[in-house]
Amino acid sequence: MEYEEGWIYYSLDKLNEKVEPENCQDIFERGYTTSGIYTIYPWDKSDRDFRAVDVFCDMETLSGGWTVLQRRNRGSTSFNQTWNKYKIGFGSLNETFWIGNDVIHQLTRHENVTLYLAITLVNGTTLYQMYRRFSVADESEKFRLFLQEPTDGTLGDSMVNTGNSAANLHGMPFSTYDQNNDPDRVCGSSWGCAR
Repeated sequence: MEYEEGWIYYSLDKLNEKVEPENCQDIFERGYTTSGIYTIYPWDKSDRDFRAVDVFCDMETLSGGWTVLQRRNRGSTSFNQTWNKYKIGFGSLNETFWIGNDVIHQLTRHENVTLYLAITLVNGTTLYQMYRRFSVADESEKFRLFLQEPTDGTLGDSMVNTGNSAANLHGMPFSTYDQNNDPDRVCGSSWGCAR
């Protein structure tokens, strides 16, 4: 920054610097290390849908900075929701929720995003699976899911290399009870269907 007779000059790199955090990793890198609800701005400022979104950030798992897409506790919120509910998100960030397919698309549109799945069993054991490349297309492409093969985990790969090509979720469009995008089966709310 330079000053000259009442004028302030900013270098171009400062103008392009991110002011609003796009995800929980941005927040973590700014020194916020407590898990909880934070505000992010995943849309580009030039996007007509640009807005703030409250999300739950996990600042503890694997060094922190994770934007939580879903938390599901037994029986507290129904996940049998409409296409629009899955698009915009539902539930309570402090309890059980789905962040919304629009938000997931925005979070995964630019970068090499890692998906970390964790399931805690009734006995307290946590199983996990990590996918290094994860993205979700926009609504015009039915929020199609893209995953690279998993890198590690204890859960097992039940999404990409299932041994049954009809059960692989890579490239699968999202479906709900009111918008079935899988021509082979009647689906609930998911990518692919349970058999």
